[in-house]
Amino acid sequence: MIATGAYVPLSNEERLKIEAGIEHHRIEAARLIRRLNASTLVMCLPDELLVEIFTLCIPLRHDNIYGPSWNHAPHYGWLRLTHVCHHWREVALHMSALWTNIEVTNPEFVTSFLERSENAVPLHVHFFGTDMHGEELQAGCWMPILRASSRVHSLLIKLGDSLLTFPPIYESGRELLLTGMRELNLDYTVTSQPTLPCFISPHLPHLHTLRSHMLPYQVIKPLLAPSLKSLLLDQLRMPDSTMLRPFFEALGQLTRLERLVFIDSFFPLPADWRQLPLFADTGAVLPSLRHLHLVSHTFDVDVALVLRNLCFPGDVSVQISQTGISPFCAFQEDEAHYLFSALESRLSGSSSGALASPSPVLTLALRSNHGPGGTNTFNLNGWSSVIPLDPAIYENDPDGTMFATLPSLSFSIRWFSTSMPADPASMKKLSLVSALQQVQAFAIDTYGDHWHGPDPVSPESLQAGLASLCKVETAFARGCGVRPLLTALRVPWGPHKQFLFPSLKTLHIFGYQFVHLWSFGDDFTNEEDSMNEEDFEIDLVKHTLVERAQGGLRLDKLVISRCKGMGREELNELSELVRELIWDDVGVADPPEVLQRPRRADSDSDSD
Repeated sequence: MIATGAYVPLSNEERLKIEAGIEHHRIEAARLIRRLNASTLVMCLPDELLVEIFTLCIPLRHDNIYGPSWNHAPHYGWLRLTHVCHHWREVALHMSALWTNIEVTNPEFVTSFLERSENAVPLHVHFFGTDMHGEELQAGCWMPILRASSRVHSLLIKLGDSLLTFPPIYESGRELLLTGMRELNLDYTVTSQPTLPCFISPHLPHLHTLRSHMLPYQVIKPLLAPSLKSLLLDQLRMPDSTMLRPFFEALGQLTRLERLVFIDSFFPLPADWRQLPLFADTGAVLPSLRHLHLVSHTFDVDVALVLRNLCFPGDVSVQISQTGISPFCAFQEDEAHYLFSALESRLSGSSSGALASPSPVLTLALRSNHGPGGTNTFNLNGWSSVIPLDPAIYENDPDGTMFATLPSLSFSIRWFSTSMPADPASMKKLSLVSALQQVQAFAIDTYGDHWHGPDPVSPESLQAGLASLCKVETAFARGCGVRPLLTALRVPWGPHKQFLFPSLKTLHIFGYQFVHLWSFGDDFTNEEDSMNEEDFEIDLVKHTLVERAQGGLRLDKLVISRCKGMGREELNELSELVRELIWDDVGVADPPEVLQRPRRADSDSDSD
């Protein structure tokens, strides 16, 4: 047993003395910790630099054609900054910009972010669906957000297959509304009839960006404000065709609209484009439009409907994407001719002279996107483009800024072993649109196996179809498009023996393997084939440069990027044929790693 004495309670003086000693030790421990952290270089930074560093931790939002790139809640990993030390926490808590991206999850989260954001503008609010009932949302989350309505500039609501509703929210008998929004993103996938949240005001005088997914026209109609500059409608629903006319009439009121995107919209529509309605001779005039993107995954009549009922100035970047893999989704020849004609008429103004003579179309790109088993002759089957050009082609320009101001033409052909190459008559249809005669950059990107079978597009097709593009100064080639383009550039054609692209100054070749034109193996024999310098694709480049130079069309620049099968000796030879040669080290090999030419049979006998 442990002997214990009588319990003597501590006096107040003794208790205060002990507490003071504890506080002294706590302060000393904190001082030691601070001294230890202060010894690191990062702790020597002034608060102003820490603020700049912390700002880099804010999650960035990169928009794509479909709107904000995130499909789930933003990442808040930077919150760990507040857990490093007291000093960092104090700096972070006083950085209002760190707390302006608010996800509506629970009341404590929303309240904390609003308090720490202080009076920072703008606030970005995100709601990704929740299991909370409307009453809980009203009481804890949306009420404090609506109190800061003037600071909320963007709202993203993403709802799945849910019947969640947003009831009205009142304070002191007054309904709270979001009236100062600049950007609104509504991503609904509900199967029932969706409705707008009651706190979104029908009058948004500052709204400049609206994106909607699977919402009917009746729902978004109040949001088509005259202040809109960017409008994306993904799977816009129409109860019937009688709503088409009111829609285009409302669209014609958006005189400030600069960017317009339609994705699989206006259903139901007639299957035959000839039955599409035409609501006015001039169409809905959009004088400020600069970017038009039409995307169709399943049908093509929605693309024709827009071209038939819109009128826009010529200095607009037009993207028309037909991405269905079914052969039934491809534009037929007469439809392609109609769409080209409709596009040209809209670029040239209406018959009544509603628009002045336009500038050339900035960007128009074509892509055939058939799947296996589909025919692949280039009858303008399908369209596609990415402004300024296809980023898959220009991997050294991920931001797409190099040629953003160049009028350009790009197309891509998917080729399979069962497909036939494109014929010249089909390619000639490219010359139907006079606006294409102004393009200054051309790109070709084809998919297939360049070791076997015919080229997906013949040099003759390129020469015939692109004859009117006399102002092209920059050409890009990738994949199976390299060899046809080089051949088309090399050989003069036509009755006047003219070179293709007489204004060409710069040639880019990407992601290509320069190999022997045959697929040879160990059993290679030289029976009746005459081996010459042209049997190697690297020699085709040389001869193209030489013959164009002899014709007075010497290139200023040749860019070779991510290509294989050439050595530095070949690069040195090419550098003598152009004013400037640019290449990277990807795939460039020194002998003997570079693919060597097979020796002739007689050379073997001589060596013996």
